Amino acid sequence: MLYGEFPPDIGLNFPELEVLAGGLNKFTGPIPVSLSNASRFTLLDLSGSGLTGTIQAGFNIIHGTVPDGLGNLENLTRLSLDNNNFRGSVPESLDKLQHLQELELDGNKFSGRVPSWKKTSLEVLNLTGNNLVGYIPQEVACPSSLSVSLHLTRNMLGGPFPLEVGRLKNLKELYLSHNKLTGEIPSTLQTCVRLEHLGISNNLFGGRIPQFFSNASAVSVSRDHKLCAQPIFDLPACSKQGNPSSHIKDGSGAIVGITVSLLDLLLSPFAVSCILKNPRKRNLASTSSTGQQFGHSFDNDLAI
Repeated sequence: MLYGEFPPDIGLNFPELEVLAGGLNKFTGPIPVSLSNASRFTLLDLSGSGLTGTIQAGFNIIHGTVPDGLGNLENLTRLSLDNNNFRGSVPESLDKLQHLQELELDGNKFSGRVPSWKKTSLEVLNLTGNNLVGYIPQEVACPSSLSVSLHLTRNMLGGPFPLEVGRLKNLKELYLSHNKLTGEIPSTLQTCVRLEHLGISNNLFGGRIPQFFSNASAVSVSRDHKLCAQPIFDLPACSKQGNPSSHIKDGSGAIVGITVSLLDLLLSPFAVSCILKNPRKRNLASTSSTGQQFGHSFDNDLAI
C-alpha cells in the first residue's frame, strides 16, 4: 500500500503514461495538475485513495475544461475517482471527453446539480453518495450508448421521475433510491427492454404503480398512503383518479422493498427492467426471485 501525496511532476516525468491504477491506497492531497501533460491517458483509477480537494481546472483528465492541453485527453475511456473526498460541482466540461465510457464519481462530496451532458460514448455513469440537488436533467437520457448502468442513489435530488429514461432501451441498471423524487412512476420504463435491476426506493413517489408491474411473480411491499396498485402489491386499491381509495386506511410505514422477477415475460409486450452502480462493484442487498425462464429482478424498494 502506498502513502503520501502524488509527486507533483508525475505527468511531466511520464508524458507517455496511458494507465494509472492507484486505487485503494492512502494517497492524500490534491491530484497533481501535471497529469494533464500525459496526453495518452486511457484509464485513470484513483478510487478509495483518500484524495481531497476540488477537481482542479488545470487537471485535464478530471475537469475536462479546455485550458491549454486539455484536448490532449481525447483517448480517456475510464475515469474512476469514487470513494474519495472531492467536493465542488461535477464539471460540465467533462462532456468534452468524447471517448469516455465509464465515469465513477460516487462516494464523494460533490454538490450542485447533475450535469446536463450530451455524451454519446458513455456506458456507465455513477454519481451515488454525493450531495447533488435539483432535478434529474432530461439530457441524462440522451446518450443512447448508456447501456450498462446509471446510479444516482443517495443524493438529494427532487422533482419528477424523468420520462426520458425510457429512451435508454439498452440500459441494464437504474438506481435512483434515497432521493426526494416525487410524482408517479412513469410507464415509459416499459420501453427499457433490457433492464435487469430498478432501484427507486426511499423517495416520495405517489399514485398508481404502472400496469406493467402486474407480471411480477413475487412482490413484497409494505403499505404506503401515497401509492396504490392492484391487490398483488399489498397496497391500497386505486380510485378512478389513480389515488389510494379513501376507505382503505393509510399505512404509516415505508415501502421497504419491492423485489420483482418477471415470470411472464414471453406474454408481455415489453421486457421491463432498469438501474446505477458499476456492475463490477455492485453490492445488491435486495432479494430477488427468479422467473422460470428469465432472471430479471426489480429492486424498487419504494420508501418514504
